[in-house]
Amino acid sequence: MAGATSDSLITLELHGFLADRLSELGRRRGTRTIVSVPIDPEASVATLLTGLVAADARYGLLFELDARRLPEHVEAVLNDRVLDLQGGLDAPLHAGDVLAFLPAHAGGTTVRSYAGSSRNVGWSSGSGSRSNWGRV
Repeated sequence: MAGATSDSLITLELHGFLADRLSELGRRRGTRTIVSVPIDPEASVATLLTGLVAADARYGLLFELDARRLPEHVEAVLNDRVLDLQGGLDAPLHAGDVLAFLPAHAGGTTVRSYAGSSRNVGWSSGSGSRSNWGRV
């Protein structure tokens, strides 16, 4: 990141347990931790994360250096769009970008009927009204 200037900053926004575990790297803002990071003009998400992990092992919670991937427990969002929709780790970074890291969550629940069969509860097709939520 030697070519970075004070104007070439992006913001890392850490949420959930990531914000708690990495709070020493930045400043708290509500439940989030905000970290300002300088970037090179040709930076991608992968090159940024590689440099961060090499400089401070705590960033390994966000990026698996050996595998060159995000850990299973982490989702990344670049400027309010899922990173995978923007080229994944090869997505270019620009001054002023916000790269957010959120804990990945699996959702849904299983409901057992009296007959013992199981069905997932979630949005069902139909009229599209919210009254269909949770119907099985």
